[in-house]
Amino acid sequence: MLDINLTTILFQLANFAIMAVLLYFLLFKRVSAQVQQRKEKLAQVEAETIANLAASEQAKAEAEKQIANAQLLIDEKISQAKSELEVNRFQIIDTTRQ
Repeated sequence: MLDINLTTILFQLANFAIMAVLLYFLLFKRVSAQVQQRKEKLAQVEAETIANLAASEQAKAEAEKQIANAQLLIDEKISQAKSELEVNRFQIIDTTRQ
C-alpha cells in the first residue's frame, strides 16, 4: 500500500506552502497589478468618453441652433423674393395694360 508517514505529510505541506508563495509572487501579484492598471486605464477612458459626449452634445445643440437660424434666413429671403416677384408681376401687368 501507500507508505504515508508524518515525514511525507510534512514535506507535502512544506511543498504546498512554498509553491503557494512562489505562485503568489511570480504570478498572482503581477496579474493583480495588471488588473489594477487596466481598471485605472478603463476608468480614465470612461471619464474621457463622458467628457467627449458632453462636448459633442453641446456642439450638436449649437449646430441645431445654427441650422434653425439658417432656415429662418432662408424663409425670410424666400418671402422677400416672393414679394419682389409679386411687385414685378403687378408692374408688368400695369405696363402691359397701358
